[in-house]
Amino acid sequence: MKKIFISAILLFFAFTSFAQHIGYVITSTNDTIPCFIVKSSLFGVKYKANEKDDFTKIKTDNIKEYQLTKDSTIYLAKALKDGVSDIEFVQRLEYDKICLYEQIISGYNNTTTTNWYANKNNGPVVMIKTSTAMIFGPNHSDRKKEFLNLINDDPKITSAYTAEDSFSFKTIRKYIKQYNEAASSQKK
Repeated sequence: MKKIFISAILLFFAFTSFAQHIGYVITSTNDTIPCFIVKSSLFGVKYKANEKDDFTKIKTDNIKEYQLTKDSTIYLAKALKDGVSDIEFVQRLEYDKICLYEQIISGYNNTTTTNWYANKNNGPVVMIKTSTAMIFGPNHSDRKKEFLNLINDDPKITSAYTAEDSFSFKTIRKYIKQYNEAASSQKK
């Protein structure tokens, strides 16, 4: 019985452990607030502007972005499905002509699903990659076409991507970076 009690306490602390970070939030009225940010697997993400304040939950209805200063990780409130008003925070991995976003979904038995979404020139957000097989939503070939649609106006990058014939997370990010670098150099 004692072992069960100790195990339950350890599990509680494992799921409620807090990692406090220095960062900022940007409100829906575009106010930037330097703050302390706490992430907890059980209680979500909260912030407080100074030590005396209570923590406030970061919600998509009043916060549109937050950043963890330590590693420059930026999380944005985004609607991930066209025509659906559900907004959630996703990590922004790339930011330029093509933006890349990562959604992590925790499931049962410590499983996680990683989904990547992208948009070009602030256009509609499309799913381009997932770490699991999908029953609902775009299939593998549809996601691959969506990715090709993002880069197809650069024949050199499209040709290199097609020749590599890989649709891994690493490959997708590599070609988005190359595309953005080429687009940025053309601006100059």
